[in-house]
Amino acid sequence: MAASVIITVTKGKTSRNTFEYSGKEALVLGRLSDCAIVFNNSTVSRYHCIIDIASESVMVRDFGSLNGTYLNGKIIGQRPEGMSAEEGRKLRSNEFSLKNGDRLGLGPNGELTIKIVLPLYCTYCGKEIENHAAHDKDGHPFHESCIGKKNIKPAKGGTKLADDTCRICNKPLRREMGESEICRSCMSDPDEALKKLYNLAKNEGINDYRIVGKLGEGGMGEVWKVQLPNGSIKALKIMLPKLQVSESAKNLFMREALLHCQLKHPNIVIQDNCGIWEGAYYILMEYCNQGSVWDLMRKSGSHLSLETATDIILQVLDGLEYAHHAPLQVKLADGNIKTANGLVHRDFKPQNILLVESGRRFTAKIADFGLAKAFETSGLTGNTYTGASSGTPPFMPRQQAIDYKYAKPEVDVWAAAATYYFMLTGTFPRNFNTGEDDFKVILTSSAIPILKRGVSIPKKLAYVIDKALEDEPVIGIKSAGEFKRMIQEALR
Repeated sequence: MAASVIITVTKGKTSRNTFEYSGKEALVLGRLSDCAIVFNNSTVSRYHCIIDIASESVMVRDFGSLNGTYLNGKIIGQRPEGMSAEEGRKLRSNEFSLKNGDRLGLGPNGELTIKIVLPLYCTYCGKEIENHAAHDKDGHPFHESCIGKKNIKPAKGGTKLADDTCRICNKPLRREMGESEICRSCMSDPDEALKKLYNLAKNEGINDYRIVGKLGEGGMGEVWKVQLPNGSIKALKIMLPKLQVSESAKNLFMREALLHCQLKHPNIVIQDNCGIWEGAYYILMEYCNQGSVWDLMRKSGSHLSLETATDIILQVLDGLEYAHHAPLQVKLADGNIKTANGLVHRDFKPQNILLVESGRRFTAKIADFGLAKAFETSGLTGNTYTGASSGTPPFMPRQQAIDYKYAKPEVDVWAAAATYYFMLTGTFPRNFNTGEDDFKVILTSSAIPILKRGVSIPKKLAYVIDKALEDEPVIGIKSAGEFKRMIQEALR
């Protein structure tokens, strides 16, 4: 269970006084109407600061505000006197951790109090207490079934530690409640950890996979090329969680990861199996022998030809259109089955378009559908939003930056347009090399018209791409199918 955060407005004009959040959230606070908490105070900046809730950490960062952001009366971010708002956007303030009871000030006329409710861990077994917690004579929480067990002792200063062993190397591990069950040494060397996990595998048939080689790595883990007993080649993604997580969080990840298994389309990577083994999460999927679009661009130079880029984008738009509307069966916690209407990718980018050689052309396939959301929502990354998770900034519309948790299919359409733009020009739609904070670039700037990048494409196509990259006040083209039709019409 992630932290539950209750924000109470004690000074300033807002729509209501109390806001409650649980799970992963990125909250932009400011004067503009699209902020999560809107202050109708002229002394609060348009985009004043961001509060970032991820797993069991809550962080705050100022956005170069005019009147400053204060934590318990101490200033933590403000642009210098005389500096313009535009210049202030180039400042990158430090992040500060928020604790239960902290006061957060937004200039002289805005103030919040923070209440953070963290999950409880049993003093005796170390596992999270999901429902009712009993307390021993010293006030320590525990499961009623754990009475008499004493494998956990309070450390100096009152911090409770678990006497445990690393799930990978089996060496003694003394950890605080909520920390990972994998030691830091194993976490620091994922390659070696994978080999150890491979040797420890007892079920799911994983011990029958022969490792052929490493394919790559990303923010969530590493991908390996493996051979199954029948000789077929697959890709195996291994993810090591940064934090220990509850059973409910594990179930949430598995539920969302299993949704991908139901997606059957020629332009989506087939996911064969997924699970948890020896503390790590794995997904076995289709192997795409030509790497990603990102790899192709590195081999081809700065960009792709109009013919190749268009062929790829039209294929993946088919995949997006299917996935956004596919009826999927979801098993709820109570055992009932519910039909979900499609998935949103939330991290669509060139690295997540994989290629298979198909004669003289490529078959393009979307990878990791919904996986970023599942991994982060479950609290497995331990990362904060402003730490560059929850999507990739150059391919993220402002709607996703402001409202990641409830992102709709249209954010994938915008990301597809940004990817098409990148394939054709070799540059991102927005300028991210100005020294500004990436998050503030998304909130305060628009995509550069594609013809200004010096690319030679039909004007009708340029109009369509520019239209698709609108994201203020709304995204210009809302469905993958519509975007595909507009591209085809522009090229006739």
